[in-house]
Amino acid sequence: MVNPESGSELLSVSQVAEYLGMAERTIFLWVQQNKLPAFKLGTTWRFRKSEIDGWIESNRTGPNPSTFPVTEVEPLSNNLMNEKGEIEKFKTQVQTKLELNKGSGKVSFDQFTKTFSKEVIKKGLKELEKLDLVIEETGNSKTKYITRR
Repeated sequence: MVNPESGSELLSVSQVAEYLGMAERTIFLWVQQNKLPAFKLGTTWRFRKSEIDGWIESNRTGPNPSTFPVTEVEPLSNNLMNEKGEIEKFKTQVQTKLELNKGSGKVSFDQFTKTFSKEVIKKGLKELEKLDLVIEETGNSKTKYITRR
Protein backbone atom coordinates (compact mmCIF):
# COMPACT_ATOMS: atom_id res chain seq x y z
CA MET A 1 0.00 0.00 0.00
CA VAL A 2 1.45 3.43 -0.95
CA ASN A 3 0.57 6.71 0.71
CA PRO A 4 0.14 9.16 -2.21
CA GLU A 5 1.13 12.20 -0.11
CA SER A 6 4.49 11.00 1.21
CA GLY A 7 5.28 8.31 -1.31
CA SER A 8 6.06 6.08 1.68
CA GLU A 9 4.99 2.45 1.55
CA LEU A 10 2.41 1.51 4.19
CA LEU A 11 2.56 -1.91 5.80
CA SER A 12 0.02 -3.97 7.74
CA VAL A 13 0.74 -5.76 11.03
CA SER A 14 1.30 -9.05 9.21
CA GLN A 15 3.70 -7.40 6.71
CA VAL A 16 5.73 -5.78 9.52
CA ALA A 17 5.81 -9.07 11.38
CA GLU A 18 7.13 -10.82 8.29
CA TYR A 19 9.59 -7.98 7.53
CA LEU A 20 11.01 -8.15 11.07
CA GLY A 21 10.73 -11.93 11.33
CA MET A 22 8.54 -11.73 14.42
CA ALA A 23 5.13 -12.88 15.57
CA GLU A 24 2.14 -10.61 14.85
CA ARG A 25 1.25 -10.72 18.54
CA THR A 26 4.64 -9.17 19.40
CA ILE A 27 4.04 -6.40 16.86
CA PHE A 28 0.63 -5.62 18.47
CA LEU A 29 2.21 -5.64 21.92
CA TRP A 30 5.04 -3.30 20.90
CA VAL A 31 2.60 -0.90 19.23
CA GLN A 32 0.51 -0.75 22.42
CA GLN A 33 3.70 -0.10 24.43
CA ASN A 34 4.75 2.67 21.97
CA LYS A 35 7.89 0.74 21.05
CA LEU A 36 7.14 0.74 17.31
CA PRO A 37 6.11 3.74 15.19
CA ALA A 38 2.55 3.12 13.96
CA PHE A 39 -0.82 4.79 13.43
CA LYS A 40 -4.37 3.60 13.28
CA LEU A 41 -6.30 3.80 10.06
CA GLY A 42 -9.86 3.09 11.08
CA THR A 43 -9.58 -0.02 13.20
CA THR A 44 -6.31 -1.34 11.75
CA TRP A 45 -2.74 -0.48 12.55
CA ARG A 46 -0.49 0.74 9.72
CA PHE A 47 3.24 1.34 9.55
CA ARG A 48 5.38 3.44 7.23
CA LYS A 49 8.18 1.23 5.98
CA SER A 50 10.60 4.17 6.14
CA GLU A 51 9.73 4.68 9.83
CA ILE A 52 10.23 0.97 10.56
CA ASP A 53 13.63 1.16 8.84
CA GLY A 54 14.47 4.23 10.95
CA TRP A 55 13.33 2.42 14.08
CA ILE A 56 15.60 -0.51 13.19
CA GLU A 57 18.59 1.83 12.81
CA SER A 58 17.82 3.69 16.05
CA ASN A 59 17.74 0.39 17.95
CA ARG A 60 21.02 -0.87 16.53
CA THR A 61 23.76 -1.82 18.96
CA GLY A 62 27.45 -1.91 18.26
CA PRO A 63 29.29 0.22 15.74
CA ASN A 64 27.61 1.97 12.86
CA PRO A 65 27.93 -0.17 9.71
CA SER A 66 29.45 2.78 7.87
CA THR A 67 32.48 2.50 10.20
CA PHE A 68 33.16 -1.12 9.28
CA PRO A 69 36.35 -1.50 7.26
CA VAL A 70 35.68 -2.27 3.64
CA THR A 71 38.17 -4.36 1.78
CA GLU A 72 37.92 -5.23 -1.82
CA VAL A 73 39.67 -8.46 -2.56
CA GLU A 74 40.99 -8.48 -6.06
CA PRO A 75 41.49 -11.75 -7.86
CA LEU A 76 45.07 -12.76 -8.45
CA SER A 77 46.33 -11.53 -11.78
CA ASN A 78 47.76 -14.01 -14.24
CA ASN A 79 51.23 -12.57 -13.61
CA LEU A 80 50.93 -13.08 -9.87
CA MET A 81 49.56 -16.59 -10.35
CA ASN A 82 52.41 -17.37 -12.74
CA GLU A 83 54.94 -15.99 -10.25
CA LYS A 84 53.51 -18.11 -7.43
CA GLY A 85 53.73 -21.15 -9.71
CA GLU A 86 57.35 -20.33 -10.54
CA ILE A 87 58.20 -19.92 -6.86
CA GLU A 88 56.71 -23.35 -6.11
CA LYS A 89 58.61 -24.84 -9.05
CA PHE A 90 61.86 -23.28 -7.78
CA LYS A 91 61.31 -24.59 -4.24
CA THR A 92 60.51 -28.09 -5.53
CA GLN A 93 63.64 -28.18 -7.70
CA VAL A 94 65.84 -27.03 -4.81
CA GLN A 95 64.43 -29.65 -2.45
CA THR A 96 64.65 -32.41 -5.08
CA LYS A 97 68.28 -31.60 -5.89
CA LEU A 98 69.15 -31.47 -2.20
CA GLU A 99 67.63 -34.96 -1.79
CA LEU A 100 69.73 -36.22 -4.69
CA ASN A 101 72.88 -34.64 -3.22
CA LYS A 102 72.48 -36.02 0.29
CA GLY A 103 76.20 -36.67 0.43
CA SER A 104 77.27 -33.04 0.14
CA GLY A 105 74.08 -31.60 1.58
CA LYS A 106 74.23 -28.62 -0.73
CA VAL A 107 73.26 -27.52 -4.20
CA SER A 108 74.84 -24.88 -6.44
CA PHE A 109 72.87 -21.63 -6.44
CA ASP A 110 73.99 -20.60 -9.94
CA GLN A 111 72.10 -23.39 -11.69
CA PHE A 112 68.80 -21.73 -10.71
CA THR A 113 69.72 -18.24 -11.96
CA LYS A 114 69.48 -19.42 -15.56
CA THR A 115 65.96 -20.79 -15.12
CA PHE A 116 64.28 -18.42 -12.66
CA SER A 117 64.05 -14.65 -12.33
CA LYS A 118 65.80 -12.84 -9.48
CA GLU A 119 62.43 -12.01 -7.93
CA VAL A 120 61.26 -15.63 -8.00
CA ILE A 121 64.53 -16.81 -6.45
CA LYS A 122 64.41 -14.10 -3.79
CA LYS A 123 60.82 -14.94 -2.78
CA GLY A 124 61.46 -18.68 -3.04
CA LEU A 125 64.53 -18.48 -0.81
CA LYS A 126 62.55 -16.52 1.74
CA GLU A 127 60.01 -19.36 1.86
CA LEU A 128 62.75 -22.00 1.96
CA GLU A 129 64.29 -20.31 5.01
CA LYS A 130 61.24 -21.51 6.92
CA LEU A 131 62.41 -25.03 6.09
CA ASP A 132 65.92 -24.22 7.40
CA LEU A 133 67.45 -23.86 3.94
CA VAL A 134 69.92 -21.00 3.46
CA ILE A 135 72.46 -19.64 1.00
CA GLU A 136 76.08 -20.09 1.96
CA GLU A 137 79.05 -18.64 0.17
CA THR A 138 82.45 -20.32 0.04
CA GLY A 139 85.25 -18.06 1.20
CA ASN A 140 87.77 -18.43 -1.61
CA SER A 141 85.74 -18.94 -4.79
CA LYS A 142 82.69 -16.93 -3.76
CA THR A 143 80.52 -19.80 -5.02
CA LYS A 144 77.02 -19.78 -3.53
CA TYR A 145 75.26 -22.90 -2.36
CA ILE A 146 71.83 -23.65 -0.97
CA THR A 147 72.18 -25.85 2.08
CA ARG A 148 70.42 -26.92 5.27
CA ARG A 149 71.30 -25.08 8.49
